Amino acid sequence: MTGAQLFARTLSHWDCGPVFHVPGEGILEALDALADVDVPLIACRHEAGMAYMAQAAGHVRGKPGICLAGRAPGALNATLALHTAFTDAAPMILIIGQPPMRQAGREPFLDNDFSLAFAPVAKWIG
Repeated sequence: MTGAQLFARTLSHWDCGPVFHVPGEGILEALDALADVDVPLIACRHEAGMAYMAQAAGHVRGKPGICLAGRAPGALNATLALHTAFTDAAPMILIIGQPPMRQAGREPFLDNDFSLAFAPVAKWIG
């Protein structure tokens, strides 16, 4: 089982509702795995809108709204919506695609230290 398949099964068991995303590098394997377990996927045109939709879904359902962002700058486009969710205590999870582990520390394309970027606007970063 791949990490993407484990991730998809976990979200399926959580009954998290729709997963909002902007397709892109770093999350394609996760999107394929989510489609295989019939988790509803909603493709968006911009990461800010994606994150606001996830925040609204979290408020409506009372469960975390889930959104998937590709690497920077896509992930950074979701910053304001993430901050809004934080200040409104909205249940939302932003998952950011990363380069393969074999490229870690080698300055791969569109890599950033998101823990530094999101620390002031997120409740928890893992």
